[in-house]
Amino acid sequence: MKLKVENITKTYGKVVALKDVNLEVGEGEYVVIVGPSGCGKSTLLKVIMGIIEQDEGGKILVDGKDVSNLPPEDRNLGFVFQNILLFPHLTAFENIAYSPIVKDFNLQLRDKLIEELFLFGKVDPWRDKYPEQISSRGIQQKVALMRALATGSKLLLLDEPLCSLDSRVRISLRQEVKKIVKQLQITAIHVTHDQEEAMSIADKIVIMRKGSIVEIGSPEELYYYPKNIFTAYFLGKGNFVPGKIVRRKYKQSAVKCGELVFESASRFELGSDVVVFFRPESVVFERKGYNDYVGKVIEKRFLGRQIEFIIKVGATTFTSRSLRIDAPSLNVGDTVDFHVDEERILVFKFPEEGLESAFKLE
Repeated sequence: MKLKVENITKTYGKVVALKDVNLEVGEGEYVVIVGPSGCGKSTLLKVIMGIIEQDEGGKILVDGKDVSNLPPEDRNLGFVFQNILLFPHLTAFENIAYSPIVKDFNLQLRDKLIEELFLFGKVDPWRDKYPEQISSRGIQQKVALMRALATGSKLLLLDEPLCSLDSRVRISLRQEVKKIVKQLQITAIHVTHDQEEAMSIADKIVIMRKGSIVEIGSPEELYYYPKNIFTAYFLGKGNFVPGKIVRRKYKQSAVKCGELVFESASRFELGSDVVVFFRPESVVFERKGYNDYVGKVIEKRFLGRQIEFIIKVGATTFTSRSLRIDAPSLNVGDTVDFHVDEERILVFKFPEEGLESAFKLE
């Protein structure tokens, strides 16, 4: 099932929740919408569902059919809320069977669908238990997911479905959810505020900010090669160093950042104010000939599988991360030679509003 969102706007008085949003989701894609709190991601999902009515002028197309003016029950969409909203007076089986019974599915088809969902979701041990008898919130949410899938819809909307779970359950369940969706060949749109969750499960990530879509791409594209500086800031940790283009040759530029000079591809003119960006893992502890520096370790952090170093070069500090098994034996106060991978350096135009405002989450 395909989805197309065209020019969707939603206002509440003077507050603009969504502003001219356009989005296409291909059949079978698992798309994750991520952004800071209040950016409009849950509002967009509820507009697609029909729970919230968009302002005039926009359209919601499902497989080419305009469903903009249809009530939720006629849009044939499955929906999983962030709060686990199971019917407390029904068992797990009865919760999952609710939609097929209400929609008067063929009896044979209904029983086959329900049994398949119990198999896919691995929730058979809780078949006859009421929600209050299921102590695991992860299992409760899996039952809620199976209930949404039991509608027979091929488009599933998930609004922060894992946010109320503890971290270990959340990490395990997010992979299970994607696996089930892919096995059933369903299209899914999943809203979350968790960047790591988004990158681990998405085929495509949609970055939102202040009611608008900032950028769309694969997790790898948006993490290493974002086109927007807000995407670079929001989707994981990064180094941002203001500077100026002091030399250009073909598509290669030299950017002077205080006492440092970075060599990288750039489309900006000589003299342009820019920001050099690279991820912590692009800092490599050896000399290479390009973007070589000597710094001092001013902080060391143990992050489980990774070690993070804060390195100072002149007046500039960098963050570096290495897998613990590959990390050099460095301590605070040590001098270190390192280079920054030229292919992983991006150069952005310096924001007119300043870096602080460009990174503002509100």
